[in-house]
Amino acid sequence: MTITPTLELSPVVGPDPEDCLILPDGSIVSGVDDGRLVKISSDFQTVETLTDTGGRPLGLTLRGEDEIIYCDTRRGLWSYSMSSGENVCLASDFEGSPINFANNPDIGADGTIYFSASTTENPLEESTKDIVDGNTSGRLFALSPDGDLRLLHSGLQFANGVAVLPDQSAVLVAQTGRTCIDRVDLATGAISSFASDLPGMPDNLSVGEDGRIWVAFPVEWASPIKQVMALPKALRWIIARLPKALQPKEPKFFMVGVLSATGEIEELYQRRESAFYFCTGV
Repeated sequence: MTITPTLELSPVVGPDPEDCLILPDGSIVSGVDDGRLVKISSDFQTVETLTDTGGRPLGLTLRGEDEIIYCDTRRGLWSYSMSSGENVCLASDFEGSPINFANNPDIGADGTIYFSASTTENPLEESTKDIVDGNTSGRLFALSPDGDLRLLHSGLQFANGVAVLPDQSAVLVAQTGRTCIDRVDLATGAISSFASDLPGMPDNLSVGEDGRIWVAFPVEWASPIKQVMALPKALRWIIARLPKALQPKEPKFFMVGVLSATGEIEELYQRRESAFYFCTGV
C-alpha cells in the first residue's frame, strides 16, 4: 500500500541530521554533521544540544533510559550518558585496524550491541564512491557485554541500517548498494536474504512497537543512480570522482517503507518534490 504522507517539519539547528531516536518522554535525538547530539522536544518547539561528541555521530539507539549508543563515522562505537554528560568509546578497532565508517547500532535483549561499518575504503564525505564503485568491504559486528568484539557478516556493499528482530532470533543489516536487507541468525550465524529488490536504497532501520521493520530510503532506485549502476565499472569510477556539480542529481524525493517480520513491504510512504527529502532515519 502506497501512502502520500503529510509532513510536519521541525528545525534541527544543525547540518545534515542523520538518525532519529525517540526517548521515553517523546523527545527526539539526532546527530548532526558538526558533531553534536541534539534533542528536539516532542512538540517540535525547542531544540537543545546534549553534547558535542567531537566526531560525527550517525546511527543511534538507546540502552536503558539514560544511555545513547551511537556510531561515529570516524571513531567507532560510542556511548553518551544523559545524566553524567560523559562520552565513552566502546569499540574503535578490530584486529588491530581502526573501524572506519561505523554507521548504525541496535541492542539485543542480552545487552549485545550490533553495529555496521559501511566500508573500509572511504570516509563519509566520499561515500558515493563506495556505492558507485560497487565496493564490498562493509561489515556487521557484535559487541558483547563483556567487551568481546566479533565479526558477524562481511562482504557487504555499503553496510548500513541494523535492527534486531523482536523475537531475538536474528539481526538485520541493510546493504545500500545492493538495495537489500540481510538476515543473520543469532543462534547459528546463518546468513539469508530478508528483503531484496527494494524500491530504494535502504539506509537506517528501526523496529516499530508492532514489531514491523521501518526503513528509510534516501534515494529511489528508479532514479539516476540506477542508470549509473548499469554502466561499465570504468565509467562508474569516473562519474563517482567528478566534481559534485557535474554528478547526476537525485530528485527531491521522500520515501519510508514498513516491512513485515518476514520482509514483505506492507506500507510505502512517499512524496515527490518534497520539502523534506533524502530521508536517512525513521
